[in-house]
Amino acid sequence: MNQNTHLRLAASVVTGGLALLALTGCAFIEDIQKTSADAWAVTYEVSTDTEAATPLQQVTYLDQETRAVEVAPVTLDEALAQPTAAEDTASWQTDTLALTGAKVSVSATPPATVTAHCRILLDGEREIAAETGGPGEEVTCEAVTPPFDK
Repeated sequence: MNQNTHLRLAASVVTGGLALLALTGCAFIEDIQKTSADAWAVTYEVSTDTEAATPLQQVTYLDQETRAVEVAPVTLDEALAQPTAAEDTASWQTDTLALTGAKVSVSATPPATVTAHCRILLDGEREIAAETGGPGEEVTCEAVTPPFDK
């Protein structure tokens, strides 16, 4: 090997190493940004106009277990709305996280003679979406989470 070949080989190794470092660094920075991003505690709720336990069909919602994982749709073939003590309704709910500016949604279909109502709450109290369906019809709530108040 001559000196030019050695220089080219060394330059290739250095360039490849720098490219790998840059890619790894970008992924690391992206992970840090995700784990430190503002996130809301989101509650999805579907309630019915009956006080008896009520099966809900095709319950679908967007879920994000932690800030570092991607949002994924979850579909339950059936979920049971349980009677609530405070109201004459039955209710099903689940909690998740959502980054600010993220789409959140929940939908469900009640039995034929039952009306369902859905809500999306931030931090358990701030309602950002609410809808009521017709008897036996799918109800869907969708929203985009707002930025935090600064």
